[in-house]
Amino acid sequence: MITTQALPSDFSALEQILEQEPQASSELTPSITHRGELTNDENIPYTEAYISAAYEHNPKPNYPSIARSHGWQGKVTLRVQVNQEGKVELVAVEQSCGHESLDESAVEAVKQWYFVPAKRGETRVASLVLVPIIFSLQDQESYL
Repeated sequence: MITTQALPSDFSALEQILEQEPQASSELTPSITHRGELTNDENIPYTEAYISAAYEHNPKPNYPSIARSHGWQGKVTLRVQVNQEGKVELVAVEQSCGHESLDESAVEAVKQWYFVPAKRGETRVASLVLVPIIFSLQDQESYL
């Protein structure tokens, strides 16, 4: 018997690389000010926002039952605006996997995530992050 309850999605460990802390960069990198304006601060190291292992409680997207029953899989890339505190301000689909139910599930989950905020020098700043979400049915038998 197949359950109709939404289940967490399966993630490809090789493609989900978000738990690695990024290295600081001294390159000229744009940031978003508290008013939403882009700035270019030269000679100040910039570290992108990222998901830390300490944030393992970020919810995985549910794998919609309609998507499971049709065998839909794919990668959704989300554009996420993260504020200075690491909270998600806005989520938009940058690249769809081709299935609206999977895209929506990814968006709804990531809206609840927390990030380690980006920094310019030692100052936390708002930033945009691209987040890949992989929906895979490789372990489908375990849900039957």
